[in-house]
Amino acid sequence: MSYDIRRRSLPLLPAAAAPHDTQRASADGQDAEDYATTEAMRVFLDSLPGGLGSGLFGVAVMGFILHRVGVREGLAGWVAIQAALLTLAAWPYLRYRAGGDAPENVRRWGRRFVWIAGVTALGWGAAGFRFLPGTPSAELITILGVSTIVIGSIGHMAGHLPVYFAFLIGAELPLATALLRIGDDAHTAIAIGLGGLMIGLPAFALQANRSLRQSFLLAHRNRALAHALEQRSRDAEQANLAKSRFLAAASHDLRQPVHALGLLLDVLRGQELNPAQAATVEQLARSTAALDGLFDGLLDISRLDAGAVAVEWSAIPLAPLLASLVGEFAPEARARELALRLRAQPLTVRSDALLLGRILRNLLANALRYTPRGGVLVACRRRGERVAVEIRDTGIGIAPSEQEAVFDEFYQCGNRERDRSLGLGLGLAIVRRLARLLDIPLELHSRPGRGTRFRLILPEAAASAPVQAPRVDAPGGTQLAQRFVVVVDDDAMVRVATERLFAGWGCTTAGCGDLAGLQAASANWSRRPDLIVTDLRLPGDADGVAVIEWLREEFNAPVPALIMTGDVVVPAATADDDRVVLHKPVTPDTLRSAVLGLLAASATERRPC
Repeated sequence: MSYDIRRRSLPLLPAAAAPHDTQRASADGQDAEDYATTEAMRVFLDSLPGGLGSGLFGVAVMGFILHRVGVREGLAGWVAIQAALLTLAAWPYLRYRAGGDAPENVRRWGRRFVWIAGVTALGWGAAGFRFLPGTPSAELITILGVSTIVIGSIGHMAGHLPVYFAFLIGAELPLATALLRIGDDAHTAIAIGLGGLMIGLPAFALQANRSLRQSFLLAHRNRALAHALEQRSRDAEQANLAKSRFLAAASHDLRQPVHALGLLLDVLRGQELNPAQAATVEQLARSTAALDGLFDGLLDISRLDAGAVAVEWSAIPLAPLLASLVGEFAPEARARELALRLRAQPLTVRSDALLLGRILRNLLANALRYTPRGGVLVACRRRGERVAVEIRDTGIGIAPSEQEAVFDEFYQCGNRERDRSLGLGLGLAIVRRLARLLDIPLELHSRPGRGTRFRLILPEAAASAPVQAPRVDAPGGTQLAQRFVVVVDDDAMVRVATERLFAGWGCTTAGCGDLAGLQAASANWSRRPDLIVTDLRLPGDADGVAVIEWLREEFNAPVPALIMTGDVVVPAATADDDRVVLHKPVTPDTLRSAVLGLLAASATERRPC
């Protein structure tokens, strides 16, 4: 038995529904200055509950202290009136909240609160006429109390300067007037001091307002930039979707003739040809193989970028996996007179066997391709709680300036002439994408002229984790002669080429273009089909899966089925235990191997116990 990591199509995730488009608010086109003014005003309005609460607390404290220093006459009336004014101010605030967050509502109530603040401030300023003149303690408490309220309201009212100016004038001007009315030098000096305060406080309020507005101006610019970026992202996404649709359609249409060409070339090889004809056929076969390799690489990259590759986690014994790889590449290494060595410890890692095999296969192929002399070492060893897998070569190496670029599509070191014998420049691009998908750190160390080392860091599997059993190759003894194969494909060129290939293998074939043709032709068959080979995309509502299901139901038997498609991504449910999906172009060898595996599996299931 061998560990089967032969190249095959990557597994697919189940097809997901396209995400719903989400509606997002666009920029409202509001001028930046208007936006900053409105938002600063909104800050003032939204902080009103705290401001009114602080005012009520200030009234209570000031009334209590004045009462303690002996003020009795008029104190209760002033406290009651001022508390009522502050309480009544809550009603317009509630009206503002009921109006919503629209800028027009904010600006409307912002203008109204200028008058409300002025009336409330007059209540504070009236304390000067009510309690001045009085005892020194009462006068001091009155002057300090009113001035403290005015100074403390800067933080609350700075978002809306007209409100603050109305409050400042309404509170301090009556107080200063009451002091001047007394007429002595001490009270006049205090009144002048209050005048200076009325001149100085606006400067602080202006600075606070400027800082607040600046933050909103910056937010407005950021919002505009975010909107522009979002629009550009949407445009880029639409352009990318259009490109993807174009590439998918072009890929499907190009794969059909390339696939038919490969099958017909194999048919030609089975015929008697003179040396010149045989040489021409081989040259055509090499060109077709190059196209096939390019399509396979592009297909893998497109599916990985689309997030359509499923990961099947399992515990994988590294030694047999690496031994299988080394055995696969040993003939190539001998032909190029290179040493290919394996140094593997009996370690088990947690990963996806197929995808990990693809990574290592690409790295090993790359190492051999760029090693003109010396050899390649494949090794694995434990590093703490993880396992390091390394592929080292003594090849041409990679310059530091190119070590990031080698993971880009179609980038190759030292191959500006695009020599196809050195590959297409897609192997390492696929390696990086697969490593990211499997969350495997990938390290590259290289010195020009000295060689290169790729290192993968994998998690070691737990001792109790189930180990994935090695896969057994399909038995080569299964023969295709006398098999009845049904071929369904709407592309006549592909259908004829496929029928001729199976006929060359000794099969009897029947070809149809769609489900209706299959249903009509089945009436003339003298036996049940041994195999159905169908395209996925067919005319009408019935696809290849529907064709398979109808045929199995019609003959009441699980006829083995092979789907060959030119589509880049297909739903994972398309494949099952007796239904295999291959992506065009498919080489005759790959097709034959898949058919033999299907027929062998079908024969095993039907074998009596």
